[in-house]
Amino acid sequence: TGDRRWDLSMMVVGWSEHIFSALGKDYYTMRVIFHYLIYGVGMYLLMRSKKAARSTAALVATGAIFSTWVIIYVMIGHNTKIMVLMTFPFIFMCLEQLIKRWSFLYAGLLILAVHVMMEANHPQTAMYGAFAVGVYLLFEFIGNLVGKEKKLAMGVLRAGMVLVVAGAMAYGMGIDRYSAISEYTPYSTRGAKAIKTDPMDADKETVDGGHGYKYATDWSFSPEETFTFLVPAYYGFGKVKFDDGSGGEAQTVNTYFGQMPFTDAAHYMGMAILVLGLFGAWMNRTNRFVQALLVVGIFGLLLSFGRNGLSFVYDFFYYNLPNFNKFRAPSQSLVMLEFVFPILAGFGLESLIAMRKAGDNPKADKTILYSLIGFVGLMLVGLLMFSSGKTSYLESISSSPQNQQGHLAQIGDFIYAMAQSDWTFSILFGGGTLLLMYLFVRAKVNPTLFKILIAIIILWDLWRIDMRPFETYDQQQAYGIFESTDIDEFLKQDTSAYRVMDLSTSPNYAARHFHENI
Repeated sequence: TGDRRWDLSMMVVGWSEHIFSALGKDYYTMRVIFHYLIYGVGMYLLMRSKKAARSTAALVATGAIFSTWVIIYVMIGHNTKIMVLMTFPFIFMCLEQLIKRWSFLYAGLLILAVHVMMEANHPQTAMYGAFAVGVYLLFEFIGNLVGKEKKLAMGVLRAGMVLVVAGAMAYGMGIDRYSAISEYTPYSTRGAKAIKTDPMDADKETVDGGHGYKYATDWSFSPEETFTFLVPAYYGFGKVKFDDGSGGEAQTVNTYFGQMPFTDAAHYMGMAILVLGLFGAWMNRTNRFVQALLVVGIFGLLLSFGRNGLSFVYDFFYYNLPNFNKFRAPSQSLVMLEFVFPILAGFGLESLIAMRKAGDNPKADKTILYSLIGFVGLMLVGLLMFSSGKTSYLESISSSPQNQQGHLAQIGDFIYAMAQSDWTFSILFGGGTLLLMYLFVRAKVNPTLFKILIAIIILWDLWRIDMRPFETYDQQQAYGIFESTDIDEFLKQDTSAYRVMDLSTSPNYAARHFHENI
């Protein structure tokens, strides 16, 4: 609907986007980059509010922005997701302050952040933000109540009440949009019953319509695929460029052969972020904020499994939470894990700094050293087993549902080599991170060099993976699809009620010119 004159805060956001976009040639691209920068600034400020060093906060922001499935939003056109995600750190920061004490400033900023999140127009990601905040507040409330910190428990209730008010105000500000969507939903694919019912949906009916269970859970993550946190191409990764050796241009192919219908990339957060995040969670296991983040991340992971593995978590919400069955792709809930892990990594970095300042701590030093030996040893054994099991790996590619046309089997060697390469790099980056941690606490590496080397590992590791699905298009060709054709001009002369059936292109194209598509 564009800007509404009564919504001054979103008009300010819009003006900010236009001002920032003056730095580049293309408003639409610069607008999305602006949202990524706001997300980075939010993560930086959140870590600074936790007394983290500036360099630590900057590393957290970098790891958060370039986490594979976060940066890929801009590549697959899911631009509204990053606009929702950019509000997460600000919401958490405001809630933290409101738990400690009442503040009109932080109450106002919280209302603004929630409003922007809901106006971003991606209700599913906003719902995951609500889940993350809900889990966090519940954990804080119970923890403070059990710990007999009644004042902080009341602070949690205060923060929760402001959050409810913020949600109500944000919904009220967007009621024109939400009511229109609500009115249309019963006639959409998210509300009407399917023409053909899948056998899996036979005993899975819900009261208020929504997606059938199979369709809603087709993009379920799985416990097995958590291994892609270590080796992103273990299940073929997703979209990559493949050179068949014919001398022509490399073609983009989808190499994924896991249990989802398809995917563009693995949910890879980077080895340094993973190692430092686990270390930070362990070293700060008595810190309630860290405990809460860990619970939020685990909850997001369990919810992402959908119908796979521990399906009772997803099923509880599918059957009991109003409108939850309107959403699909449970794997999207991994955004909660991808939000918290860079923060946990920041806590890991700060713990290392504290350990170094405290002086010799043989027990802690040995823990890091044994972790280094254990990680490298297990990963090397795994790599040797993987290298010797090429035949069975290629067979699993051939027998996968994605290989119906036989195209995956034809590039099986390429997929195998990519997974083998990722495994090797994971050993180097993960082992390198642990080695640097050990040398740092032993005072063999100075703090500045340590942070620089960690930054290099984070960027090298993530850029190597992030660039795989990256494609560029000629700008004139890309925007050419929006230009009006003689067919559009002909249709616009017809003022009666009609629908078109255009099978030659995306249904979204007709909407660009206000043609209703059957």
